[in-house]
Amino acid sequence: MADTVAEKRRIRWHLYRTFKPYLTCAQLLCTAPPCCAGWLLEQWSLGSYFKQARLLLTASILTSVVICGARAIVQLVELPMPFFTSVLYVNEVVLGVVICFMAVNRGFSERVRCQDIVDAILTVASAIPYTDWTDSLRYARLRLQGICATFVIVCAVALLCDYLHFGSVYATLFTLCAYLLPNVLAGVSIVQYCVGNLLVYKLQQNINRRLSSADIILEEHLGETKHLYLQLAYCATVLTRSYEVLILTNVFAGINVTSLQLLEIYQYLQQTETNAIYVAYNVLWIFLQLYMLLIVIYPNDMLKREIFIALLSFMIILIQFDSSNLNKHNGEVTAIDSLYNAHS
Repeated sequence: MADTVAEKRRIRWHLYRTFKPYLTCAQLLCTAPPCCAGWLLEQWSLGSYFKQARLLLTASILTSVVICGARAIVQLVELPMPFFTSVLYVNEVVLGVVICFMAVNRGFSERVRCQDIVDAILTVASAIPYTDWTDSLRYARLRLQGICATFVIVCAVALLCDYLHFGSVYATLFTLCAYLLPNVLAGVSIVQYCVGNLLVYKLQQNINRRLSSADIILEEHLGETKHLYLQLAYCATVLTRSYEVLILTNVFAGINVTSLQLLEIYQYLQQTETNAIYVAYNVLWIFLQLYMLLIVIYPNDMLKREIFIALLSFMIILIQFDSSNLNKHNGEVTAIDSLYNAHS
């Protein structure tokens, strides 16, 4: 029994150590339940200060998002544009605020489900060879690093393009608070769902290899393998239930934002002088939204067709409402230009 407990502790420590940088960031933003990294925080001498910093940072983010979102909504409502298009622009801001609160709320309310997921994964990890477990963690870690690196690069370049186009530090800070921070909180949350599913998938592959070996024919081995499969299936189910509302909201927000960014590009391309920086800026936002949608649908093939059908429908409606003078206000090209330059 002592050896079994020691083995589980070693596996748990390896799991937390593998994802420690990401878990630290997720904890700092209050987008991961405390049980995901609470054991690590207890090992740090500054654990109490970390918790205080986490609450202060999260409160500051939510406050800034709400203030900037309210300002954006007031100005968007005043712009002369078709009602349907106006609703989509307002939805973009409202959904950003909603997603922020949902991501933070999930970080505090999903402790039980998170613990169930961790326990199920550790049960499977204890029953397979330790080398298979480390290979699975390495597989998930590499993909996590790739996803996070892409997010950081795209967000940094988008803020740079924002500054180059609008030429104002205030405008860049507004973009950061009103649009980028909601995507950061949503991205940090959804990556947990993606990496969790990838880890479950890799563990299933390891069990499949065991099934193909000669010594698995024995009935007791088959029973054990069936139990492991049930544990992984349960883990995948709990993951989906834990993230389903946030995922659905983010998918709708991604479709909404992508449609509007395409409309922004379309309107700029109608002008005789095209602003290359602003077009690139919108392309980066589109890439970010599609990338987040891809992270959601990558573990789930069933969502792919319906996501893209909805996006196509949005674009058809937007083009039908478009005209040569749509969204112009005080000589500006698009609604976003009017929003940023209204009080400049």
